[in-house]
Amino acid sequence: MKFKEFLDLNIFDNFHFYTILTKDKKKIQKIKDKNNDVEIKNYQGERLTMAESRKIKSEVSIIPPSNKKRLVLINYDFFAEDSQNALLKTFEEGVKNTVFLLFVKSKNDLLKTILSRTLVVEVENNFESELAEKFLKEKSWKKREKLLDKIKEKDSGFWEVLEERYFQEDKNFEKYEKFLELKKAYFQNGNDKKKILIVLGLLF
Repeated sequence: MKFKEFLDLNIFDNFHFYTILTKDKKKIQKIKDKNNDVEIKNYQGERLTMAESRKIKSEVSIIPPSNKKRLVLINYDFFAEDSQNALLKTFEEGVKNTVFLLFVKSKNDLLKTILSRTLVVEVENNFESELAEKFLKEKSWKKREKLLDKIKEKDSGFWEVLEERYFQEDKNFEKYEKFLELKKAYFQNGNDKKKILIVLGLLF
């Protein structure tokens, strides 16, 4: 399902658990604005821990009063496997008058058991996705360098696009290990971003 199609839905009349492939604050705000007449519970942070999962389970298990509708937004930078498993039954069975929205950069962030129970919403016209595609297709290093300057400014989804496209199925582990090393270095060494991206280009 595409994001525009999702926004056009009355989600409370369709399904109870969606995964949105975005961290874009503007798109998340659009969802809130569209559903400004319902109760919104917002859970976010750097890491979804077991303690956070228990808190979410406990709070959302209480059915909203007077049949009021409730939207539960779950947006963490990292989803630990045990924490995902702890919420699996809640996501699967649902809660009356409640819709869960899970925000991730990539489907690779989630367990297959979670993905099999959710409707995935893909965000079209993703700027980082377009940059990644152009970067990989472009053979001229002069043109690649121009793209690198744009990637440095807006890089949130660039690495996830490459990882999903090239390493989701059959991994070349040697190349994948190098890819992960470059990814880690990229976010730790801001001054060397362009150099790291040039080395990355040699992998593909």
